[in-house]
Amino acid sequence: MLGAGNCNDFDLCALASQFTEIHLADLDREALEFGVRRASRPAPSSVILHAPCDLAADRVDLGGAFDIVISAGLLTQLLLDAADPPAVRRRHLQLLFDLVRPGGAFVLVTDVVSSASAPAIRERAERDLPDLLARLIEERNFFTGANPAAIWKQLTEDPEFTARCARIESHDPWLWPVTSSHDYLTWAVTVFKA
Repeated sequence: MLGAGNCNDFDLCALASQFTEIHLADLDREALEFGVRRASRPAPSSVILHAPCDLAADRVDLGGAFDIVISAGLLTQLLLDAADPPAVRRRHLQLLFDLVRPGGAFVLVTDVVSSASAPAIRERAERDLPDLLARLIEERNFFTGANPAAIWKQLTEDPEFTARCARIESHDPWLWPVTSSHDYLTWAVTVFKA
């Protein structure tokens, strides 16, 4: 799990029941340790922390290739102060491919837009979110570098990525409630590596 932070976005114990090892990577070691401590049951010994780990670095080594890699809202964090957002996004996709073993998969989860600039996301039914997301993309209302259409195009048309990709699946968007005043429209894509 890349960008795991304090593990708010997933059930660590449920994952531990499904996987032999869980690797959590983040720049903030204290956040990872807090997330592991507050797991609903004692965290399994199979949880391996990689921190501090600069996931924006040119070279990231987590000790091997994995069956499944999840980038959990990390992309927009990497893009916050980026001088060249397309280059940062490309490097992150390369990292995801590099960390997955052949036949494995990665899931890129990214927040796309906040209710601060798109208040309508809080008023829509879940079934209406795909159409709303398409409209927001058309209006260019999304976080820099997090346009799902651009990510999809890059994964399905860039020769470097198409050569490494066996299959790709887009997931319907959902609301991620971050604070009482802000929600994020979030999207994910699963890429199966050749």
